[in-house]
Amino acid sequence: MYTSFIEYQRQGSNWTVDKVVDLTIHMARYRPLKGSSYIPLPIKLRSKHAIVNVKNKDSKCFMWSILAAIYPAKCHRERVWKYKEHTSSLNFDTIMFPVKLADIPKFEKQNKISLNVFGFDKGEVFPIHISKHRFEQHVNLLMISDNKKSHFCWIKNLNRLLDFECLQEPILYNNECDQKTKKTTLHVPCGFAYKVVGLTPETSNEPVVYRGADAADKFVECMVQEQEEIEQKFKHCEPMIMTGSDWQSFKKATMCHICKKELADIRVRDHCHVTGKFRGGSS
Repeated sequence: MYTSFIEYQRQGSNWTVDKVVDLTIHMARYRPLKGSSYIPLPIKLRSKHAIVNVKNKDSKCFMWSILAAIYPAKCHRERVWKYKEHTSSLNFDTIMFPVKLADIPKFEKQNKISLNVFGFDKGEVFPIHISKHRFEQHVNLLMISDNKKSHFCWIKNLNRLLDFECLQEPILYNNECDQKTKKTTLHVPCGFAYKVVGLTPETSNEPVVYRGADAADKFVECMVQEQEEIEQKFKHCEPMIMTGSDWQSFKKATMCHICKKELADIRVRDHCHVTGKFRGGSS
């Protein structure tokens, strides 16, 4: 608390600690993200036909999703019994079910399988865990939640899920169970482009454009790198920059620029932690 108050003073409050009148502690039970039983896919994800969602009734959705990827069934991929004969092929020593995200690195080392895990919220797909390994076997998983529990699924086609720019390659044969549906082309990702927009032109980045056969993997690597760089920017607080006109504006202000209410007798200076620019008076 003392460190936080010193930081608050450094931002321009000019307050000093006299005494602590009251201290309230709120406690909440920590519930780490972990897989559980079957959850239906949101309509947006289901329509992409890029995910295999095994309908398990136990807490082993992580295991069933891995097995679905390593031993893909030709049809009815969502049925648990398709993978029961392969359960002994995975090493879950010292790993409890339901599997937590924190246990994934241990699973990777024990099984020589690299894993990427993605989340889905408010219509957007985002990385949760990106493997540091590049084993011969690699699996992409999706973790979804219904606010009561979480559930792992196998992403059988990451390119389709993320909507990459793709090339179409003809398919010469089809081994699907349902012969009424015939696949004629395969979408192969060939590139992507994005731009990080900051608060100002100075804090924005130039557009990134990439083309190559590894576009999907490269995109994930870029997103993780961008996330780390943005987090580092927000951890650093630029010192406040006050010009002469800023001081005049602060002294003459009668309304809080944040809540738009009348300023109290004790007012503080609010500034942008990224650029250092003065934003207005507040209380």
